[in-house]
Parts: sequence; C-alpha cells; structure tokens
Amino acid sequence: MSWTQKILAAALLCFFISLSSAQVPGKFLDGVKDYAVKHNPDWAAAEIIVTVKGGQSFFNKYADDPKVKFKIAENFTLTKITPNLVLPVVALKGDEELGRGYVSLKIEVQEDVVVAKEKILKGQTISDEQLKLENKEVALYPNKYFLKTDKVKDKAAAALIPAGTIILEWMVKEKPDVARGQTVRILARAEGVEVWSSGVALAEGRVGDSIKVKRSDSRNKIEGKILSNEIVEVQLP
Repeated sequence: MSWTQKILAAALLCFFISLSSAQVPGKFLDGVKDYAVKHNPDWAAAEIIVTVKGGQSFFNKYADDPKVKFKIAENFTLTKITPNLVLPVVALKGDEELGRGYVSLKIEVQEDVVVAKEKILKGQTISDEQLKLENKEVALYPNKYFLKTDKVKDKAAAALIPAGTIILEWMVKEKPDVARGQTVRILARAEGVEVWSSGVALAEGRVGDSIKVKRSDSRNKIEGKILSNEIVEVQLP
C-alpha cells in the first residue's frame, strides 16, 4: 500500500469514527449530564463534557428512526460518578422498549476552584493574596474543594500546600485562638482566690477547648480552659 493509499485509508477511518460518534443523540448526552449532577449537586454550575468511548453501534441500529429515544436504564443505581463510566441504555419508541445496550463514556467536569497561588506552609494563616481561582478538572474531587476564596482565607493550613494545588477541605482548618508555643496568661482559681502568672501553651486550641500549659517558672504541665486568645483558666483543687 502506497503512502497516498495509507493517508486516504486513515482519513476514511476518522470519517467513519466521527460519523459513528455523531449518531449518539445530543439529548441522551444531556441526560447523562443531568444524571451526573443528580449524583453530585455541587456540579450544577460546572461545565460537564461527555465523550462517548464505546457503544455507538447500539445507537447506530436506530439512527434511521427519529422517533426512537434513549435513556439510562431506570433500575440502574450508581453510588459514585467517576471519569470513566459504563452505563446501561434503553431504546424506546413511545412506550415500547426496542432494545438495551451499554455505552462507555468519559466524563470531564471543569470548574473554577480555589488554588494555592504560592506554597503555603503548615500552620500558616492563609491570606487572600495566596489564593486564586483556576479552571480545573474536578471529577475526582466531588464535594471536597472550594469555589470561593473567602471560604479559605483566614483559615490555617493543616498541611504543606504546594503552589498550584487545588485546595481541598482536609488541607485547611479553623485558625486556633491559641497556638502551640504561644505565651499566655494563666489564671489559676481556687475557692475564690485568683492568681495570675505567665506561661506557655503546649498545644493549640480554640476558645472553650482544654489544653496543656505550663508556667514560665515551672516544668509541670497543667490543664486549663482557653478563655480568650491570650488567657487560659486553670482550676486548682
């Protein structure tokens, strides 16, 4: 076979593949998108791209009859939408079921999500300047990412976040009112007597949490309750 014949054969193959793909009705693909959103409501505003990878021959059997409609089988249940799916399809003409088949699909979900503009260190308070919105493929991260920077700023990084990373829920936490190693004022109370001293927090926490602290002049660890971002109350026996 000459190079000219090979090129012609390749062109014809591409033509027939495109023709075959075109037989998949747009309404069915729209139905797949709706199906994906039903399982992941957070994708409602996302751009969902459905590409048929296999199973076009099932649609081709009914291509000459415009009255034939297709839908995902009603008795099919799916616990999770993944980028690559095989779905059962039913061909219907009115109320009459004409046949069943399977279609292999690739589902891409593009959405503007919060991304780290620069490296963010563990424990660092995240500022708005360190964040940006970027269009990303998020099919593998349902309900785990953020769509607005104000949902992330002023939180603390729970782990090192490299630049360009999609920020997920587990990567951030509420900023503690008291940080580990922070100098605090210890209010010791016992039978109506109050004694103030300087100390160090041995753990982080928020107002209302109990943490270990120690006085600056002692190695003994005592447990206290955080009253504010600088006061820890200790109840003495």
